[in-house]
Amino acid sequence: MIHQWQQQAHLYPDALSVAVINRHALIDHFWRWEMLLHRQQNLMLLYHTFSQVQMKVLHVLLGINHVYFFGFKWLDVVEHRLSIAPAGLSDRLRQVYQTEPVAGAQQLAALVEETYDLVEQHVPGVDVDRLRRIFRYRRPSWEQSPPV
Repeated sequence: MIHQWQQQAHLYPDALSVAVINRHALIDHFWRWEMLLHRQQNLMLLYHTFSQVQMKVLHVLLGINHVYFFGFKWLDVVEHRLSIAPAGLSDRLRQVYQTEPVAGAQQLAALVEETYDLVEQHVPGVDVDRLRRIFRYRRPSWEQSPPV
């Protein structure tokens, strides 16, 4: 019985790829990074947001490449297992934290957009236009903070 399960698990079905991508590719409220940085000076939540987006990007890339999740402990190992990925993935993921927050957000946004390009090219059936609309949405900002 275990051998049969191993054989079934060895093949990564296209439907699983689509399911993984649909589960992780929706990145909403990215605009909040500006609020966390400029209005609240909350670097803890800013970097937490960046980490969440990075994890989603990595899961989507696993789905595109038909690779089962094996953990993200070693970014270079993850990148090595992904034949389809944005160029310089692991270095760029690290740079998000090693540059100023604005540059980090721009780097991360570029990685998301490139990942969406890869979904569009390699995984038919995913509504990438919808994902892009949600990711690019920017809530109108208030002129001043609400009263305390």
